[in-house]
Amino acid sequence: MAPSDEAAPKLDRRVVRTRRAIQAAFRDLVVHEGAGKITVSAIARKADIDRKTFYLHYASLDELAEEQGRLVVDRITQVLVVGREPDGITVNLRTVVTELAALFQEDPAFYRRVARELSVDSMVDTLCEPVRQAIVASNPPAAELDQPGLDYLIRFFLAGTLSGFVHWFLTEPDTPIDEVVDHIQRATGDSHLFHLTG
Repeated sequence: MAPSDEAAPKLDRRVVRTRRAIQAAFRDLVVHEGAGKITVSAIARKADIDRKTFYLHYASLDELAEEQGRLVVDRITQVLVVGREPDGITVNLRTVVTELAALFQEDPAFYRRVARELSVDSMVDTLCEPVRQAIVASNPPAAELDQPGLDYLIRFFLAGTLSGFVHWFLTEPDTPIDEVVDHIQRATGDSHLFHLTG
């Protein structure tokens, strides 16, 4: 094996390690400073790199922020549609909020800061299209539905789910999430959040 072939995996690991350090520094600064106050210099200090190294990995702070935002949106989108039942067109309430709770507990300080800084409306605006695409991809007949109606239904689903979940996460995290679901189900008489069939 040529020396250059042996060096390539080491370089790749170093690049991955540096990118992870930058991403971890960004998330930590979001928690402690808020997204609006983060600078490249602060990220570089926390990641133990220089500014030049940061710019080898990201063209700008905005690029890093957009990447991290996309990762969060992708994870939440996956969770929001994971509760699909075998018919492919209903979403189970307990599954969705339990999975959301598990996701948020992976990095509670980060998600708490995000939940405090973003309004439910902005979360809905950000998640509406990715969730619609995920629903249509998993249930092709949904593409044939009345699209404005589908969009309103998705917004209704997202707003209710996120509003209730964020309220629990920020104000009552010691209450078991199953207990919250039980309250909602007793109040609504329904175990589902979302019915594409109406």
